[in-house]
Amino acid sequence: MTKQEIIREAWGAHYESVRYNLDSNGWCRVYSYMESAPDIAYAYDLPVEFVMEECEHKLDFFRPLELLGLEFNNGWTKIETEDDIPKEGKYRVYPYGRTESVVVGAQGVLNLYKMGRITHFKPLIIEKPPRW
Repeated sequence: MTKQEIIREAWGAHYESVRYNLDSNGWCRVYSYMESAPDIAYAYDLPVEFVMEECEHKLDFFRPLELLGLEFNNGWTKIETEDDIPKEGKYRVYPYGRTESVVVGAQGVLNLYKMGRITHFKPLIIEKPPRW
């Protein structure tokens, strides 16, 4: 799925009402005359419950909660070229056909990418043990 398809799916039946006011991360603009959730709902022809209960709000924008973390792809890095592949470290990947992630080194990321088995990777965070 593309980022745009994810945004469209999250907005669902309300997408057509807001599509011209969305930014690249699915945020919809709230204008100064929209002082409350009912004002926003009325302006965009949305159910008030949707705006109040199913949306995240920040300053002058709102969007469905489903889009939380969209800007950073939940910590995953998309591999566009071999230059995007890390040179060292351990990473989590989802090879095609697997339902669980696997941990590989940087060379493993490169090999899986060259075989066409992965498109994304995520740094493995090694937690430090408790100090006391």
